[in-house]
Amino acid sequence: MRQLTLLLMLLAFVAAGALVVWQGAPWEAPAGALLPVLALAVWVAGPFGLLAVAAALARSRRAARLGLLLGGAALLLGGVVYLDAFGRRPHLLHTLLFLAVPLCQYPLAAGALAAALLSRRRRDVAPGA
Repeated sequence: MRQLTLLLMLLAFVAAGALVVWQGAPWEAPAGALLPVLALAVWVAGPFGLLAVAAALARSRRAARLGLLLGGAALLLGGVVYLDAFGRRPHLLHTLLFLAVPLCQYPLAAGALAAALLSRRRRDVAPGA
């Protein structure tokens, strides 16, 4: 379960960053446009990076399942919104979604990371202590 979550979140991390770079097209812009596009790519891909870290840190099955569930929710949310915005009805203003969608995904990633860290803490405490 951990490996599946880790693989999915790493793939989503790369795909989200690639989508931002593809939509930003820094190769068509002036020379200084690459840095803002890369910063935006890190912002958009960040929740999936945190979810991958949570999957790697999870020690209990419950934390791994919660990470998979929250990661799937973040992936589904981003996938549906980005597919609708850039696949069906492309418009220049849809690029603003790159700022809004991660605001909904970061709390999901924080919840998975908190569960993973709590699972590590509970395992480290000796029984009966």
